[in-house]
Amino acid sequence: MTWLRRIARARLVHIAMVSCISALSPAVVSAECSLMTEAQAIAMPTTVAVFSGTVSDIEESAGASNYLVTFDVQRVWKGILTKRVSLSQSNTSEAIPFAAGMQYLIVAYRLNPEGRDVSGTIRRAATLGIVTCASTTLEQAERRGDLREIGAGRLLR
Repeated sequence: MTWLRRIARARLVHIAMVSCISALSPAVVSAECSLMTEAQAIAMPTTVAVFSGTVSDIEESAGASNYLVTFDVQRVWKGILTKRVSLSQSNTSEAIPFAAGMQYLIVAYRLNPEGRDVSGTIRRAATLGIVTCASTTLEQAERRGDLREIGAGRLLR
């Protein structure tokens, strides 16, 4: 059995255990990011884009439930992207604290129609959302060896 299958099987066991424990104590609600490598994130069928980029703008919705984060894209590992792309991020405890001018490695998924319909100033919202559990600063991705794992990607010109 390959190491990826072992990891997938271990995650299924973990999910089953958490589901059983959660059923015993329904009053307790918690969300937590599972450990996922960048290669695993790229391989997921829900992942439509993986890229590195510099934050050029962060716009908060009127209700502060979402942010629209705009990136200047440098390198792409998955998907077809333009030089500048805006993605939606929910304002949750797991949300990435983006900073203008910083570089990030972003994993994105396609938003459903309800996710695109955000109120306030970001009604022009993106069609992509940020996978907070797999996205990180570019510096952290380099330090963890994620970039070595996924390869060079392609430079966007």
